[in-house]
Amino acid sequence: MPKYAYKGTEVPVDRTMGKIKDMLYAHGAVEILVGEAPEHDTIQIMFARRFKFEDEVVKQPLMISVKFKGRKPAEAMRMLYYYLKAKFDAIDWGLVSMEEAFLPYFMGKLPDGSTGTVADMMLPHLRKGRLPPMDPFTAPQLTGGDYHD
Repeated sequence: MPKYAYKGTEVPVDRTMGKIKDMLYAHGAVEILVGEAPEHDTIQIMFARRFKFEDEVVKQPLMISVKFKGRKPAEAMRMLYYYLKAKFDAIDWGLVSMEEAFLPYFMGKLPDGSTGTVADMMLPHLRKGRLPPMDPFTAPQLTGGDYHD
């Protein structure tokens, strides 16, 4: 396995998660849910933020999953922290908007009726060299999906 950042970090998962939560709340998150599934080598973070779509303000859920196969959860959590920090630095600098930086993680209803992210909808088609066979701006409807308060 190649060398990777944060290998052998001694920063506890809880401390890094606290920093991630602080960062998310500082950037408008109104809810945060963290899940860890060691049997699947996955850490999943869901958060909701209010966005203005047309003339309506909606609470939009976002989900980021991190696979840490062959790595320690603390290492994956540090990577996630710095990934999010870089995104928020770009937003704070005005390089991209929040929507541009996090669009792949917006959750909604997928064409098959399941809940997933914009990336879940788009990537299988893009990997085959084409766009999804629908208007990606009308489906899925990104107004909360199956995410409940």
